[in-house]
Amino acid sequence: MAYQENSAMTESAGSGYPSKSLAAAVLVALALALCAPLCPAQEMAQGQGPAPRLASDPHADSHIADAIRQVSAERIRQTIEKLVSFQNRSTISAQDEASIKAGTGIGAAREWIKAEFERYSKECGGCLEVKTDTFTEPPGERKPA
Repeated sequence: MAYQENSAMTESAGSGYPSKSLAAAVLVALALALCAPLCPAQEMAQGQGPAPRLASDPHADSHIADAIRQVSAERIRQTIEKLVSFQNRSTISAQDEASIKAGTGIGAAREWIKAEFERYSKECGGCLEVKTDTFTEPPGERKPA
């Protein structure tokens, strides 16, 4: 029987470092926050208070500065909360249609992330190519932890 495996699952208990899956979730949250259009709260806040240092640097790339201005701590929090709502995001968790429809597991999280990027692409006139790559790891000898 084939199964999907991701070598970046979680770290061993007690190491004191965050798991790689948590780090991946935070990176996804940052990517979503950067790609998301401005929310009304961000639009109201524009022009108020000092801009981030890089965003106000006249020598900085204007595209990067614009992206930094759009980062929102609230949007990052919302994204992380949404990812947490999928409960188990282990790569060996259920990815069947029932789990996806129920909104749980990595399959549902994957579909939500894909839908978010499809929405961003639509809003920017198709500037992003959104696709899902699949890979099934063939069964093999397990290495002891």
